[in-house]
Amino acid sequence: MESSESDDLFHFIEWANKNLKVILYIVGALAGIAAVIAFLNWKKGQNELAANDAVFALPALLVGPGGATANSKDYLKVADQHSSTQAGERALLLGAGLLFTEGKYPDAQAAFQKFLSEHGDSPFRSEADFGVAAALEAQGKTNEAMARYEEVGNRYLNEASGIQSKLNFGRMAENARNYDKALKAYTDVGRNIQSPYAQEGHERSEQLLSSHPELVKTNAVPAIPSTASALGK
Repeated sequence: MESSESDDLFHFIEWANKNLKVILYIVGALAGIAAVIAFLNWKKGQNELAANDAVFALPALLVGPGGATANSKDYLKVADQHSSTQAGERALLLGAGLLFTEGKYPDAQAAFQKFLSEHGDSPFRSEADFGVAAALEAQGKTNEAMARYEEVGNRYLNEASGIQSKLNFGRMAENARNYDKALKAYTDVGRNIQSPYAQEGHERSEQLLSSHPELVKTNAVPAIPSTASALGK
């Protein structure tokens, strides 16, 4: 049993070191969702008030040294008790994200999928979709993760989760030596000049073309226009 736990811990550390950006994105999304909770309308009835009270009673997601640590079980408990409320909805997504940061990837995947099933019309559905893809990748389910990243990237092209999914799909496609698919994903991101990820997409495209000049014959990397050019000046 101890050997198995050690192997699991080693696997988590190894994966985390290689995929720090994915973890940081999940943590950042959690912080954003927590901020939204702080602005919920407190006048939507006693159920909503009780759910908000329950969420605010939990440890904060981001705390300083020595502070209480947020626990996925606590958030998921609130989600179950207040499933029909907006606060309960967000508690479920926060709990799923915490499961991911705790390294409980199968449980995180199930929780993200539960969120999509129960709250498919939520404005946070793209984060849950991304979470499923990230959990699949963390479990080493490469083909399934790539397919999910590609689907999420195409579905939410103008949202942060969709753009990050395209970058992750490109990275995995590149690792699998599917260079054409990787280049297309990077190029799609680079074309969206209003996105903060545009420069990264452009740079990854250039790096890939530099490493594989044979791709230049059939692919071109669009330049990112300057602010003045974009405004027509």
